[in-house]
Parts: sequence; C-alpha cells; structure tokens
Amino acid sequence: MSDFYKKADEVLIPVLEKIGMNKSDKDNKINEKWSDITGMRISKYSSFYKIDKRTLYINTDDSHYIPLILAQKKRIIEKYNSIFPSDDIRYIKVIVNSI
Repeated sequence: MSDFYKKADEVLIPVLEKIGMNKSDKDNKINEKWSDITGMRISKYSSFYKIDKRTLYINTDDSHYIPLILAQKKRIIEKYNSIFPSDDIRYIKVIVNSI
C-alpha cells in the first residue's frame, strides 16, 4: 500500500496502544463494569459478547431471559454510553449460548 493510504489497523492499533486501550483491554473494562451497565439482576444471567456497528451484543444461557434484558434495553444503552461514550451504542442484540 502507498505511503499516502494506510489500512485502518495500521492507524488505529498504534493509537489505541498509545492511549493504553487495545481491544482486549476494552473488553476487560466492559466486563469489569458489566454489573454497573446491566444492573445486578441482569448481570447474573448475562455477559458481554462484543460490540459491532453501534450494537452491544449480550450473551445469555437461557432464552427466557431475553425479554427481561430487552425490557431494560434503554437503561442499559444509556448506562453503557455514560461509561463508554466513544462507542455510541444504539442497539442491543441478545445471543443465546447453545450447549
């Protein structure tokens, strides 16, 4: 690739490392704050999966918890964005772990 054009990872990874936050550090910080983000009740049966395209993906082991998580969707998004405003989360998707 020319000197003028660079791949996104060539630019973003050094910037994230410079500010002390690479992808795994961010995931760890989200996991540390999970009970603050979702609340104690929801955090007991859910976990952070990933963030993609302004969507917060949440894992759960039982599909019965999906309505409970989605009922708190607005509060979870607001709380997440207050802790990690740069992600600007707009949506939530719940993934059920298959055994």
